[in-house]
Amino acid sequence: MKINLTKNQIVILSAGLILILVLTLLALSGRKEQVGEPVALRVWGFDDSPQMQEVLSAYQALRPGVTVRYEPIAEEGYEQKLLEAMASGDSPDVFMVRGSDVLAFINKSSPAPTSSMNSSQLDTIFPTAISQEYAGYSGEVWGLPVSLDSLALFYNKDDFEQAGIVFPPKNWNEFDSQIALLTKKNDSGQIEHAGVALGGGAGSNSLGVDALLALMMQNGAEMNDRSSGVSFGNDSNALQAFKYYLSFANPSSLRYSWNDSLGDAVSLFAGGRVSVLLGYQSTATLIKSKGPYLRYGQAFLPQTSSKSINYAKTLGYMVSKQSRNQSYAWDFVMQVSMYEQIASAYMSSTNRPPALKTLLDKKKNDPVAGIFALQGLTARSWKQPSGYNSTVRSLDKAIRDVSAGVVDATTALKRAQEEINSYRR
Repeated sequence: MKINLTKNQIVILSAGLILILVLTLLALSGRKEQVGEPVALRVWGFDDSPQMQEVLSAYQALRPGVTVRYEPIAEEGYEQKLLEAMASGDSPDVFMVRGSDVLAFINKSSPAPTSSMNSSQLDTIFPTAISQEYAGYSGEVWGLPVSLDSLALFYNKDDFEQAGIVFPPKNWNEFDSQIALLTKKNDSGQIEHAGVALGGGAGSNSLGVDALLALMMQNGAEMNDRSSGVSFGNDSNALQAFKYYLSFANPSSLRYSWNDSLGDAVSLFAGGRVSVLLGYQSTATLIKSKGPYLRYGQAFLPQTSSKSINYAKTLGYMVSKQSRNQSYAWDFVMQVSMYEQIASAYMSSTNRPPALKTLLDKKKNDPVAGIFALQGLTARSWKQPSGYNSTVRSLDKAIRDVSAGVVDATTALKRAQEEINSYRR
């Protein structure tokens, strides 16, 4: 029997079918799935086993046929231990990486199946910084994030009040003015109270290079060339940012407010001997442990213009090329990073900021984590060809060489670029 439908009925029926299809796809992304044969996955990460328990339980509830053996590895020395395991053919199926290390591990990893994930989908689910770190130039996806942190400003409330500073700085001009008020020197010009821990090497401030990189990016520096090599050594904007950074530890500069001989930046800030510190959400844990009674606030990273550019620090997972269960390994990575229930469990148990846009949206009004959630949306990154440690080592040497008068800033930055590019695996 022929059924005649009106135009409105056809539209309504079509919309209903589309809605059913969308809901079905969403349900499938987190459905339980049986596997024919038992599958065992080895996963390496920085987090402690108790912190991962809820995450692993939630995943195995979805995939009861998959057994996950999680192995916590200390972040210090992690990269070397991972490379040694891979060299001996004993690689884990899934391994945690900093987003800044993704490019360095591409040759030892397998990308996500293109039918499941591509770079355009990354920008829908995660902020821009994620595709900058985890996606290849051909659209392939080499890993997925579980956390996106960003560099922010910590300030001593008592110091700001005593200096008559009402609000933390919104831009670097305000920053300069406030640091001048906060820095205290004796008659010989020696620093008695540091306004900010900035301008020195990694020995006194482990996040100094991160601050330098943030300044370069805010200043419009071209960080990479077309082959993913480092190009900031030939960039005038990067050089300008480098000189600005160095000025805070230069006794001849009006900005002089820090030097490496003062000691560890986080400890000094926690002890009330430094007024301003640039750090991540994870830095707050260190501050609280070292200075539980310190009155401090958190503020957005100062900017150079009305268009915010913040600096990302991410953690994620990649799948080893040696894995014999790559499809299941990638399923684990995708579920842990993109399935909101599991991603939320990871955020809660590890106290790390989230990477999913949906979770950032839920956190943006949080009195403590809100700044980092909002900054995550405007956070940017770049491809570090030989990994984070190599970048820090080379730029730290450049900072120390200029400070010691060994070379000028231009030469030091060019040498850092050449050195980083020479490390490429």
